Amino acid sequence: NVGPASTVMIGALSRTITVIFVQPLTLIKTRYESGKFGYKSIHGAVRAIIAEEKLHGLYRGLGATIARDAPFSGIYLAFYSHLKHITFSKSDSVLSTTVSGLAAGSLASLMTHPADVIKTRVQIEKHVTQRGTLLQIVPTIYREAGILGFYTGIAPRLARRTLVSATAWIIYEEVKKRSYLFNNNCRY
Repeated sequence: NVGPASTVMIGALSRTITVIFVQPLTLIKTRYESGKFGYKSIHGAVRAIIAEEKLHGLYRGLGATIARDAPFSGIYLAFYSHLKHITFSKSDSVLSTTVSGLAAGSLASLMTHPADVIKTRVQIEKHVTQRGTLLQIVPTIYREAGILGFYTGIAPRLARRTLVSATAWIIYEEVKKRSYLFNNNCRY
């Protein structure tokens, strides 16, 4: 039982640590999806990135990814906790978990989607320097499409994020209800 600010901080910190570890895979996935790079395999992508951008190239867009993921996780966890505890009176039903997960995922996705668009651009644009990222990317997106440019791709992201989030919480809550570790006050 922690307050909303602590919940946001816990979610953001845990996601920041995760991002640091998985950033090279996130970069490679984003570049594969863009179709702008001719990678034939993950190993080939790693070799090409290191050859062209050095080892730190694997962390291209790290700041933008943290700027997207840390707030998403913090906001998401706070909304989910609030909905479960206040709106659904701490109910552990599948319905309350599903609705809370879908609503929290939707709200957090809407709030952090501009950072997702910026992160994607940083990772796929070769002309962007690491130091001038925001100063280069943000005006370019705005010139190309106005404020709506920061919401490009919001529908697929909402569909994916909300369903993944709701599913993860359903599994978590159902395992928690049935698990010996959670139900017998075991402290590990």
